Amino acid sequence: MRRLDVKIVLTLIVTVLVPLGFSVYLVAKAIDTSLGLGLNADLAAQLQRALDIHRRHIEETKSGLHRRFDGLVDSHTLVRAIETGERETLENALEQLVARDPALIGLRLEGTAAAALEVKAAAPLPDPLRTLPLSRDIDIGPFRLLVATYAV
Repeated sequence: MRRLDVKIVLTLIVTVLVPLGFSVYLVAKAIDTSLGLGLNADLAAQLQRALDIHRRHIEETKSGLHRRFDGLVDSHTLVRAIETGERETLENALEQLVARDPALIGLRLEGTAAAALEVKAAAPLPDPLRTLPLSRDIDIGPFRLLVATYAV
């Protein structure tokens, strides 16, 4: 009977463990192949390039908004409206400045409690993903700070 037991054990090993080992090898090779197809060197380089382009675009957009804000701060319309001291004239000037720039969500002048004034865009962008608030000390009349909020 001992010979028969050895034959049965060998038959079980050959019929069970060899196909199992071979199937594990094939699955591991298939997973390596599929991962290699999903993210190879060319695709990784293209993704990095796209990320660099996006980063440059964001920086250029921010730079452009800073330049637009500098122009807004130096605006003769704004300075004259503040110097008149009339709240209605100032509000109209701020509304005109906001209406000229489609990315401008709102303008706020801060100073004394009585001098604070804020104007928002008549038709703001529908739920912008990000906003960029920019501020500058102006020190004109009762106002000390100009804050502009841009949609990015």
